[in-house]
Amino acid sequence: MHSILKINKKKISVQSLRSKDGVNLRQQAKHQSDYNSNQRQPPLRELILEQARINESIYKKLVFNDEMLEGINSKLDNFSLAVKEQMMLNKKIESQITHLSSILSATNHEQIKGISTRGE
Repeated sequence: MHSILKINKKKISVQSLRSKDGVNLRQQAKHQSDYNSNQRQPPLRELILEQARINESIYKKLVFNDEMLEGINSKLDNFSLAVKEQMMLNKKIESQITHLSSILSATNHEQIKGISTRGE
């Protein structure tokens, strides 16, 4: 007698349903399948513990990233404040230059032609 048993999505050819000593091969195949599937997959407790480790690792990385982003945000705030202060200083200097230019142009136009600015 020849039959095919389906075990773990694999086809296994079995020469006979009973061996010479009378042991049912289907029972042996079922037992072997259960044993093999238990060996391939870790117990649920181990899977849960491994997932907890993964979650903890991800949590630590997220906390680290959060702290890093807070530091970057603080530095950007400081930089933004420095840029605003520089712009205010630039406007103040510009108004002073405009004022000095108006005073000079009113006094002596010939002396202004002799003055050059930086970069010219």
